[in-house]
Amino acid sequence: ADFFWSTSYRGALAEDFILFVTNNVEADGMRFWDGAIWTVFNPIYSNTAGDTILTCKVMASFKERLVLFNTLESQGGGAGIRFLNRIRFSQVGNPLAVNAFNTNTNPGGGFIDMPTTEAIISVRALKDRLIIFCEQSTWELVYTNNKADPFRVQRINSELGVESAQSTVVFDKA
Repeated sequence: ADFFWSTSYRGALAEDFILFVTNNVEADGMRFWDGAIWTVFNPIYSNTAGDTILTCKVMASFKERLVLFNTLESQGGGAGIRFLNRIRFSQVGNPLAVNAFNTNTNPGGGFIDMPTTEAIISVRALKDRLIIFCEQSTWELVYTNNKADPFRVQRINSELGVESAQSTVVFDKA
């Protein structure tokens, strides 16, 4: 049930590809592979020193952004705080840019706290949506095409969720 999660992403140049990996363990952190070396990935999310994203349960490439789900964040360099229902997203383009996840810069990243207390367990793309699976409910991340507020979450089902990150199956017609 606790395998690592990975996603690929286009790099700063169109011919570059980056592999992002997480296993949701704070000591391991998130990492990326650029084709030559593994590098620790702890993006900053505000202008306050020490505000970094330490790890996450799931990550996905969606609408030219790197999106992190169920995050563990350090505030002011302190101990990690778990946000089970948080969705953090980078600015459009390069997620490795210094302020790509910074909510205090323009352009910059942002976040959504889903209106549920359940933990985000997994995600899967289905056509133009990203389906979010929580413990006992299912949601969708919808792109709004608004640069200031690019995503919305909508509940699909209030009874069915998943138990494991790698246990999802999506069907084109359902």
